[in-house]
Amino acid sequence: MQRILFDEPVVRPEPSSRPLVSEQEVVKELGKVLASRHFASSPRLSRFLQYVVEKANRGKDSEIKEYSIGIDVFGRPPGTYSPAIDPIVRVQARRLREKLSDYYRDEGKANGIVFDLPVGSYAPRFLTREQPPPQKKGPEKGEIVAHSLAILPFVSISSDPQIGIFTDGLTEEVIFSLAQLPDLRIAARSSVLSMDLRPRNVRRIALRLGVAQLIEGSVRNSGARLRVTVRLIRGDDGCHIWTGQFNRQLTDIFATQTAVSRSICKDLRRWLAAPR
Repeated sequence: MQRILFDEPVVRPEPSSRPLVSEQEVVKELGKVLASRHFASSPRLSRFLQYVVEKANRGKDSEIKEYSIGIDVFGRPPGTYSPAIDPIVRVQARRLREKLSDYYRDEGKANGIVFDLPVGSYAPRFLTREQPPPQKKGPEKGEIVAHSLAILPFVSISSDPQIGIFTDGLTEEVIFSLAQLPDLRIAARSSVLSMDLRPRNVRRIALRLGVAQLIEGSVRNSGARLRVTVRLIRGDDGCHIWTGQFNRQLTDIFATQTAVSRSICKDLRRWLAAPR
């Protein structure tokens, strides 16, 4: 059976053989976003967004670097600023992605153009919003689909912003790893993030997403030592089916994320073989 990622986001890039939007449309959209209540109270994120959008709109994507953003947007001194030591740009980029996501779910939900800041890049994409294609046969609202789950955002239990960055990436890696399992439906991350997860009422979340199980996890650290705790939860009654802990040394952030996600996926295979 083909693996299905249901409820995909409605934002899709058009073919790369032609420009997505004109420069004038980008300028108009930027003004609209910056004037919104989401960004009017966030001057630092507004400067960040304006800087990267204007650079990209002039075709200067190659100049959008962490170092230049730190200096031009956040006022770091050119002689002493080191992105490897000072994570200001990475932290603010994560917040900017969250702010844009909130904006396009609320004030900007009817906008025809969407600014997207891909994870791992500071150069924005300018996308057009399209209506999703009609589903041939999907779950009805409130229907629980067997062999399905949703991965909730992992939580960082640390004041270290580097651990927060690691935790965000780990959620993505776990989604990717579990999506490789055959005959398993994974709720789209955009659907999960569109919900109010505070407090985390797992039964309500499972019902809204139409999934049988949920995965949640947390990350804490002691220096470079990480402990990742993961829980598989039954959606109908909120009971824990399985819990695992994974201890790692944080050396290379990407390698560690991949290693932990693969270990989680390996341990979960037998529990996800059939609905419970």
